[in-house]
Amino acid sequence: MKTCFFNSGFKFKNFKGLDNRNAKEKSELISEAEVVILAGGHVPTPKKVLIDMLEEMIHEQLNLIDKEELNNYINAKKYVQTLTEDEVKNLCVEVKN
Repeated sequence: MKTCFFNSGFKFKNFKGLDNRNAKEKSELISEAEVVILAGGHVPTPKKVLIDMLEEMIHEQLNLIDKEELNNYINAKKYVQTLTEDEVKNLCVEVKN
């Protein structure tokens, strides 16, 4: 996938995948990311996964980050919850084998 993005003109400082092998690090990886691309599964899966990740990050970082940054996570979660499945589909990059 990295090669596909590079060949399309996207430049990354870092490119890290997130799957079952490093799932315990998901909060750290996502909080450090400039861009998150959800791939695989059917459309409702990325929406639920994203909401669950944001919820977990909110709880894990509740006492670690300032109120403004915490509100950004809360607002992002609220925004994702308002989206329809079609809107989520338009936001997600679908990767097919």
